[in-house]
Amino acid sequence: MMIRGWHFDYKTAYIPRGTPVDAHIYLTIFSPGVRFYEFTPCQFSRTAGSAAAGIAGYKYIDENGIVQEVVYDVQVKLLTPLHVEKCVEITFVLISRFCNAKADGLIFLWQ
Repeated sequence: MMIRGWHFDYKTAYIPRGTPVDAHIYLTIFSPGVRFYEFTPCQFSRTAGSAAAGIAGYKYIDENGIVQEVVYDVQVKLLTPLHVEKCVEITFVLISRFCNAKADGLIFLWQ
């Protein structure tokens, strides 16, 4: 996915055997920058840095034993936290623009 000026970093975690999970992701480091655009000698536009972290999608095993995929449009909605029964895969995303950012997350596997 590409939106001008934005950087998308996706990471996928693979879950063994379709385990019930709870997953969370959150920003732990954020250092915003700024970008100046000059239109004319007396007119400037400023853009501040920003970042977001969330769950972009996941895969799970349905009641018929078939792997189903749920994908979120990260331009509209980021999901966090997440609880899924029989999860096999979770995709996390860190979105940033004009900044340095870091996200951490947790995945709890339930027996």
